[in-house]
Amino acid sequence: MDKLFDSHAHSFDSKFNDLEGGADALLSSAEFQELVGGVVNVGTTYESSLLCIEQAKKYGFMYAAVGIHP
Repeated sequence: MDKLFDSHAHSFDSKFNDLEGGADALLSSAEFQELVGGVVNVGTTYESSLLCIEQAKKYGFMYAAVGIHP
C-alpha cells in the first residue's frame, strides 16, 4: 500500500492536547507511521515555527515550513 503525504499540517496545535498523549502520541504511533510517509508541518507564528522545527527534528518523516501569518 502507498503511504499518504500530508502537505499541510499544524501538529503543534493545542487541539492535539485533547488526545491522550497529545500530538506526540499520534505521530509516534505505529498506526500513523504505517499510513503516513511524510508531513509538512506549517508554522504560522514565530513560536509555532520553532515548534515545527523541533517536531521535524524528532520525526524523520516530518518537514517544517516556517512562516508568520498574516
